[in-house]
Amino acid sequence: MAPAALALALGAAALHAGWNVLLARSRDVRAATTVALVVGVISFAPFAALSWRVEAAAIPWIVASALLELVYYFLLAATIAGYTLVDNEGIEHASAIAYLELVLLPVAVAAIVAYAAAGRLASVRAEIGWPALAAGVSSFGAYALALAALSLAPAAAVAAVRETSIILAVALGAVILREPVGAGRVVGAMLVVAGVVLVAVT
Repeated sequence: MAPAALALALGAAALHAGWNVLLARSRDVRAATTVALVVGVISFAPFAALSWRVEAAAIPWIVASALLELVYYFLLAATIAGYTLVDNEGIEHASAIAYLELVLLPVAVAAIVAYAAAGRLASVRAEIGWPALAAGVSSFGAYALALAALSLAPAAAVAAVRETSIILAVALGAVILREPVGAGRVVGAMLVVAGVVLVAVT
């Protein structure tokens, strides 16, 4: 894996772990995640407009990635590898920020609509604050770095390195949130590190 791609993927993992820790203390994590989604989409919209390039061939990949992001949002399931593989194809036909904007926009809209339909928009408003705002910019930035890494390295390698966000999140959780770190987490972290090292040297 090229050093530049490795650095970009590790940067994406670090930002991903960081925004998760920022939201971990929220009273309503999903509501805070909704705020972060909306902030990310709005804050990067000008950059998407300035670099706009979306070919028709990108649309199926945008839809697939958005669906995986919806699964990630609503079920809180680790789908990183799935949408990395999809995005690897999608960014062949669109500029990275424009592609990302189109992937995350429907997710943000769906999240707001879901809260509105449940009569719980007050929960979202209650989570507006610097942690959610910072998380929004960080999460979008993390995704953008990952897309940049995909332009330099195979999707499987980028997906593997992005999984180091799990290790970083555990470490940050232990240091900042004072969460206990059991033997299982330590062993899992060691396995992820070993996998990333193998990816990096091949």
